[in-house]
Amino acid sequence: MAFENPYTHCLEYMAIEVKDASKSGNVRGGTKVFEEYLLNVVNDNTKYFIGDVEIKINHFAIATQFSLEGHLKKNEGLEFNESMRGNTSIGNKIVPFFEFSGTKEIHRGMVTSFAKYRKDKKIGIKKLPSIGILISDVVLNFSKDELEKQPGTKGRPIYQAVTFNSWKGRWSQCLMKI
Repeated sequence: MAFENPYTHCLEYMAIEVKDASKSGNVRGGTKVFEEYLLNVVNDNTKYFIGDVEIKINHFAIATQFSLEGHLKKNEGLEFNESMRGNTSIGNKIVPFFEFSGTKEIHRGMVTSFAKYRKDKKIGIKKLPSIGILISDVVLNFSKDELEKQPGTKGRPIYQAVTFNSWKGRWSQCLMKI
């Protein structure tokens, strides 16, 4: 997918692993977004092209048929994001106030593996592709009660990820409306 980054206004490319979430094991297998796709690009084992032109993948994501509802797995429970309790200055800017439990675990697993890789390889400020999940903005626009009363509510795409923040000179979480 090609899109204009809303922050830099540059054309960027996202590789998306779309999984069938009718079986939860399919989604857990989506961690190969980091283990295979991102690492293959970082290690120069894979190149991406549009026609004959090589492109640089800026973002790697996992998505499912439930992404439009704000989650990745079927029949997920919605929970308050405990790290946001009392922290309204960053809530819904880099992390949603509410998250679906299974989606949170998949996302945190990918992010943890990515952080460990950067630490083990001593990759500090080197610009690597970001990694995350493609969900929808329903987790930003509705309350927990509204989403529980109206399951299946659909929204617009957002990318919840860990990316290098060039302004701060460090890796950080982000929510990017696409």
